Amino acid sequence: MSEYIGKAALIDNIRVSQAALEQLLEMLSEQQMTTAGVVGAWSIKDVLAHINAWERGVLGRLQAAAKNATPAFSWAPDEPLFTELSNADVDSMNDEIYQHNKNRSLQNVLTEFRTLAVRIVDALQPLSDDDLTDAQRFAWTFGNPLWRFVPGDTYEHVDEHLANIQTWLGKS
Repeated sequence: MSEYIGKAALIDNIRVSQAALEQLLEMLSEQQMTTAGVVGAWSIKDVLAHINAWERGVLGRLQAAAKNATPAFSWAPDEPLFTELSNADVDSMNDEIYQHNKNRSLQNVLTEFRTLAVRIVDALQPLSDDDLTDAQRFAWTFGNPLWRFVPGDTYEHVDEHLANIQTWLGKS
């Protein structure tokens, strides 16, 4: 995505992708959600924990922007926070996310998944278009406008993995 579509459209897209994945998840059994092989060795639970970790990053950025602070991140709930998030090696980061979340229960991962999109929408609400589009407003965005972090780590990411899950279900 190369152009800012507006805060309302960002919010709508988050809600639509979240609802689509929620609708699919409602039809699945616990066994389906915990069986490996959806994305590499990951189960649907692992995919959701992966989405959660990246969405937690977006939420941290949005909440920090509202407070004019530096964002803090964690790979799993109740884990230590860190302030540097580098996309230099996404595969390593994704493996680290998996390692931090693989022992979480399905219910715990689902509960977090169901609340994060709402929390992100809530965090977007107080931000102005200037907050979201001014690439120089927050030093920690490294010259990127804040809005650019939203699609790739929320609705585009959810849509990508919804397609992975649908493909896997079609094969199983």
